[in-house]
Amino acid sequence: MLRLRQDPTLIQARVRGVPIQIHASAMLLPAMAGLAGSISGGLRGALFLSGFLVLLNFCGALHEAGHAGMARLLGHRVTRVRMSGVGMYVQVSHPANAGRWDELLIASGGPVCTALLTACLGWASLPALAARGLLIVADRDAMAMLAILAGSNLLLTVFNLLPVPPMDGAHMLGALLAVYLRPAQASRLVSTFGQATIIAILLVAVALGANLLILGTVWFACATLFILSYRTRHARPAMSQVNAG
Repeated sequence: MLRLRQDPTLIQARVRGVPIQIHASAMLLPAMAGLAGSISGGLRGALFLSGFLVLLNFCGALHEAGHAGMARLLGHRVTRVRMSGVGMYVQVSHPANAGRWDELLIASGGPVCTALLTACLGWASLPALAARGLLIVADRDAMAMLAILAGSNLLLTVFNLLPVPPMDGAHMLGALLAVYLRPAQASRLVSTFGQATIIAILLVAVALGANLLILGTVWFACATLFILSYRTRHARPAMSQVNAG
């Protein structure tokens, strides 16, 4: 009888002693994008769309490097970096003498890195955007790739700053509240505020008749539940841990 692994990890490696894990599901979106691109644009369309997803994943890796770099700069230990089909996250172990602002700084490291990357991509694609306008997205060349990556990173940065667990916005809000409140109180407030945010987005989407936004919000809620349940099942005992996504 064939038994599937409960946690199929495609690639495992170590970078400066930090375990790097790439889940098999991380290859699903590039493969699907390549298939969709081949239907409308043949081989060139397949290569363009699958290449875009691969580069977007690389941008996500740089985002996580921002978290990990800030953690190491502050003297914290990065225990794991994981990438899957629903996103990436960095697991950090806090020392007993961690500063009261450390968690906020670590949570901010990723968004700051992504914002700088978005600015660089936007600046590089600005001449082509000025010459060709928004029609550049229909072209399958290097400048179109830069422009689409810049726009996608901008949208993902805004999305990631939503105060909804497990997004960085929720980590930042929780870390800020934990400076003035007990950690348990801060966690409850962030959880309640996150649920209210998802409900508010759904209500706005229904009012506007935005079916795509409704589907995106439902997917986001399901992905959030999956990530949280996965982290609960695979949590390891440690002095103090935080996951920065």
